[in-house]
Amino acid sequence: MTGAVLAVSSDTPGLAFAVFNSALERVEEGITPKDITLEPGLYVVRVTHATGAPSIPQYVDVKEGRKYLLQLAPTANALSEDLRGFTMKLRDGVKSAFSSATPATVEPAGPLLPSVALRFCALKNWTQYELVVPRKLTSRADGNSLWVDVELPVHAVVFAQAMVDGQVPVNTAVPGGGVLRTHACSLRFWLSDGALKSEAHLGDSAADVAAQYLRQGNFEEAKRIFMTLEPPAENLLLRGLNHILSRFRKPEVAAMGRYALLRTGELNWLGGLPDTLLNAFDWLADGKVISGELAAREGKVSLALSSLAAISEGQLPLYTDGFSMLLSRLIQYTSSPAPMESVLKSDVERANRLLKSIAVWARSLDMKALTLTFPGADITSPATSEHTITPDSEWTKIDPSALTGPRVRRSESRQAG
Repeated sequence: MTGAVLAVSSDTPGLAFAVFNSALERVEEGITPKDITLEPGLYVVRVTHATGAPSIPQYVDVKEGRKYLLQLAPTANALSEDLRGFTMKLRDGVKSAFSSATPATVEPAGPLLPSVALRFCALKNWTQYELVVPRKLTSRADGNSLWVDVELPVHAVVFAQAMVDGQVPVNTAVPGGGVLRTHACSLRFWLSDGALKSEAHLGDSAADVAAQYLRQGNFEEAKRIFMTLEPPAENLLLRGLNHILSRFRKPEVAAMGRYALLRTGELNWLGGLPDTLLNAFDWLADGKVISGELAAREGKVSLALSSLAAISEGQLPLYTDGFSMLLSRLIQYTSSPAPMESVLKSDVERANRLLKSIAVWARSLDMKALTLTFPGADITSPATSEHTITPDSEWTKIDPSALTGPRVRRSESRQAG
């Protein structure tokens, strides 16, 4: 059996529905009852209303070779009070993404991609970088997009540097491995107005859907998805243990969820032991940024500054949200006209040095991107390296037009100096 079967039904037959993939692209539609075949992945199913009114999206994590039964509710009136409130939120932020006016076929993202040259780099410090050799790299063409799935064996924020002939390389931050596993993530490349564009996907289907909401500015729905990712358990001790282990397995997903909570003001969910564990990942500066931001909102200036000043040299946040919060707080604390109570002079000096160091990237970042994304031939000095280069043997060249199916390139688990 190829893929999986999703059996969609409703109390009242004849209900129109649509199915969207993790990129919020419509992939199926029909009338209940109907069985559809889907490839593995996370899907969103919703009722299609002629008026365009929103309905409650239901999430289905499809696994290979299984059959799933999904019962749809025809109207919001048939839902609980909790879900009815969810519907009202959808009306504001996600109506366009789930509108019944969405065509059945996805509109082309742009012209076909030419050959793409790709390599991976990680910062050693603020002025030097080193090459990272993926353990596994798989590429596939999907319409006018090139998808690259990569498995990175290092604990670091890694920059995927991509370019097409005649253009300045574009750099996109992707997470390195967690403590308990090698990490796999995906990159999507496409052309927009002739320019190469890229975005990172975390390799976690639910987190990727939440990331779509974050890109739209719909923090409430992103938060709701992240809260469903918390490992369930009846025993409080076991629940706490699972909560802690989840931080070690996927610290980058946990960090994204914490940003969603910060954006929605859910501070009571933050600051516990599992969340402070994110600070233990020196390569993921987002943990310290989140701790510093939380302390700042609670008026604990000394704690906030010490958390931010503890960020190691060369450790940029993975997420654009984190960079924005870090930059804003550093400017606030280092430009204070009056001495701050209980603040160590050494922390202020370190914060000043950190601000000067990260300012190099502040001028070039795409602030709408989920993870740090910026142009430049040299990832340590993007503003002064906006020029084209000729890819050498360090680069992997991928021709999307030659991809009739997934192609896998494997390399040894090593890190080039």
